[in-house]
Amino acid sequence: MFGLGKNILVVDLDNEVLKICYLKLSVFGKKFISNLMAKEITNLPENEIIQIIKKFISQIKVKNAEVITLAPSHLSITKNIEVPSIKPDEIRDIINLQATRHSPYSKEEIIIDYLDIGRFKEKYTKILLVMTNRNIIRKQYSILNKVRFPIKKVVFKPEVIVSTLNKILNKKDEPTAILHIDKRTTDFTVTFKNKVIFTRNISLGYQNLSEGKESFCNKLQIEIEKSFESYQTETIEKLPNSLILIDSTENFYDIDEKLKVFNLPIKIYSYYKYFPISKDALKTIKENSQFSFFDVISTGFVVEKLSVDLVPQEIKDRIAFKERNKDIIQFGLSFISILILICGLLITKIYFRQSYLNQLNAYYQNLNKKTKLLEETFHKIKLCKTYLTKRGYCLNVLDEIYRLIPPDLYLTEIVFDQNGTFSVKGTTYSRNSLYAFANDMEKSEYFKEVKRGDIKEREEEGKIVVDFDITALLEEKQEK
Repeated sequence: MFGLGKNILVVDLDNEVLKICYLKLSVFGKKFISNLMAKEITNLPENEIIQIIKKFISQIKVKNAEVITLAPSHLSITKNIEVPSIKPDEIRDIINLQATRHSPYSKEEIIIDYLDIGRFKEKYTKILLVMTNRNIIRKQYSILNKVRFPIKKVVFKPEVIVSTLNKILNKKDEPTAILHIDKRTTDFTVTFKNKVIFTRNISLGYQNLSEGKESFCNKLQIEIEKSFESYQTETIEKLPNSLILIDSTENFYDIDEKLKVFNLPIKIYSYYKYFPISKDALKTIKENSQFSFFDVISTGFVVEKLSVDLVPQEIKDRIAFKERNKDIIQFGLSFISILILICGLLITKIYFRQSYLNQLNAYYQNLNKKTKLLEETFHKIKLCKTYLTKRGYCLNVLDEIYRLIPPDLYLTEIVFDQNGTFSVKGTTYSRNSLYAFANDMEKSEYFKEVKRGDIKEREEEGKIVVDFDITALLEEKQEK
């Protein structure tokens, strides 16, 4: 779980803007906003961006922090679609197969996830498909890895905004439109039943206020009307009954007089009033009035509730592999500790039995009885030794199989039975790897009578792969 015993560093990074929020845990375990930072990074080389982040982290002495980044809204694509399934696994499989139909980019150029909006016609699910630029996410990973703060999760900004406002305002089950204005862009989002059901990014921001508030509001009204038209075209839900504007500069106190969008009531919220915030962070907000810190601040407080995670699949697999390795090591250490404890108990038991035997020898002075007791004790020790010797045999067999597996071959099934029969099934990209694997098993001291079963070829992602199965008998372990 995020934030459990750790501070959180939230980073919003694209090609133009860098924003960072550092959330610390108080002595009572509550999060509060410790420091904020915002900077224009247009046309800056990567090494300069790294130095900016390092300097900020060094100044505020960030330690033991988990890093969350935001996928840029203006570089993401969303689409409301209906999927003919209500099972999460099936929905994800369908999305992975059909997502590129809803995007002008290839599957290799985007990262895909979705938000479940709700049931539709009993056997259908309404979802908001989320697709973001893979290169931007890779750039975030590259920069933060070099800063030695690896990313834990990549979140979707509109979901952050909706989750936070629903938590703060406790909105009822009525569609509500939200405007989040940042320096360069504005996010128009519609929420219903605490979920994002529509989002559109608008290429207007606080920097456009230099043209004049009247001109800015006119342009913003046109874009909001376009957003409502897009929302109506997708026939998601009824029109929102109110419009919320998230503002930190308090420059829009009279916006309800300048914006007339379908006569919707407009409510303005200065977001920083709803969060525990330090004086330094509040000063940063005041000094950087063209930036909105709402997204990076909110992320740290709602990250546990966010369902969209735009971490690239290859990185998820790498993290899962490391976690599995960690679990194996922990299991190994635990097993060794238990084994040492058992051995210690056995040694202690043997010691006391030996002492008892010595007392009997001194008491009885009878050679035959002493010999018999020694033989009985030896027999018990031998049984314990045999038990301990064979106990780890299955682990040794698995370790041997792991050692023999070639890099381009993976196993899907491993089966033992009580008769000493051992079988594996798997897939490989090369028959040579299969033959080498079978030959290595034949040479191993753990297997005998190794036989290859059915070998079938099939196509997977444009490549020919070979499915196989191998059976063998386990060599009887010799007691040493």
